[in-house]
Amino acid sequence: SSLTNINIPDNVTSLGQYAFSVCSSLTNINIPDNVTTIGQYAFNNCTSLELILPNNINIGTNAFYGVKNLTYNFLDNYTSSKGWGSYGITLADGITTIPHSAFYNCSTLRTITIPDTVTSIESIPSRGYNYSDRKYYYGAFDSCANLKTVNLSNQITDIGNYAFYSCKNLTEINIPDNVTSIGNSAFSSCENLTEINLPDSVTNIGQYAFAYCNNLTEINIPDNVTNIGQYAFASCNNLDVTLPDNISVGNYAFSGVKNLTYNLNAYPSGKGWVASGITITDGVTSIGDEAFYWCYSLKSITIPDSVTSIGQSAFYYCYSLTNVTINGNNLKTIGSKAFYNCYNSDLTITIPNSVTSIGNNAFYEVPHIYYYGTSTSGIPWGANAYN
Repeated sequence: SSLTNINIPDNVTSLGQYAFSVCSSLTNINIPDNVTTIGQYAFNNCTSLELILPNNINIGTNAFYGVKNLTYNFLDNYTSSKGWGSYGITLADGITTIPHSAFYNCSTLRTITIPDTVTSIESIPSRGYNYSDRKYYYGAFDSCANLKTVNLSNQITDIGNYAFYSCKNLTEINIPDNVTSIGNSAFSSCENLTEINLPDSVTNIGQYAFAYCNNLTEINIPDNVTNIGQYAFASCNNLDVTLPDNISVGNYAFSGVKNLTYNLNAYPSGKGWVASGITITDGVTSIGDEAFYWCYSLKSITIPDSVTSIGQSAFYYCYSLTNVTINGNNLKTIGSKAFYNCYNSDLTITIPNSVTSIGNNAFYEVPHIYYYGTSTSGIPWGANAYN
């Protein structure tokens, strides 16, 4: 356990099973080019060791289990290695694409460094067994349960479908400036990912790309993005996100998102894509008829002071709604059935005194409203109680 340095002569051709096992202080060892065989668990739990592996060696199961970092040439005969149990991997220069399934279910892997020669992480059409060619397909780092840190190549342009799917302990990843596309389910179910910075080069965010990232609290969506796939941020229930204008957004793209800020004029029929919370950006003057009709998942809505009218049935049957914030004092008109059947027991709506017109049954079954204006016609507009 105290051994720190080993110099192996060039005439050595084989390292046996468990040869240096549990040499926990070992930091330096050379493996000569003449070595043809390394036995299973040869460097087991050499947790301080950073090792460079020559090409063309026959390597036993878990030969490097627990090694701090292993550098090797993935292009050689090591394409199915999965690191042989090492905690860290640095891929040598030369490889241009990380193939699908390359490190699938590599449970020991904690860190990966990808060289600048890599330009893409291979995509797959679907995950699992493919009946047409009778092969299994998984993302390159799919289900690497202990992977925490990824250092991507600066030249990478595409992160393929399922690339980091279900890397449940991934907490940090840099998305390089050249990346243009985040593939379908690329980071889905990365439960401990908290923050993502997307570069301006990104134009596409695929289906389920960040779905079920339960602890994701912050992500920027660049202005150059033109497409966000369906369910892209589904169940990111701690995420506050701002959506730029003029993006094609798939169904349920923000299902369960804590709060989505966007321009209602740019997306009049978006209905928040089933977000739990919505903040409408300043500048919007009207919330149209049925704008959020039957948005059953909507829990909170923040209306800017630029809004002067809320249309008929705008929030009709939003029965999960518990918080309505109407900023400023410019709202004049609330249409009939605007908050019809918003009956959640926790909901109270305060109507600013600037409101002069309220339609029939505007607040039908709303538990409680506060109103300080002068209009008395139709009070309480269908509400169960009012002040």
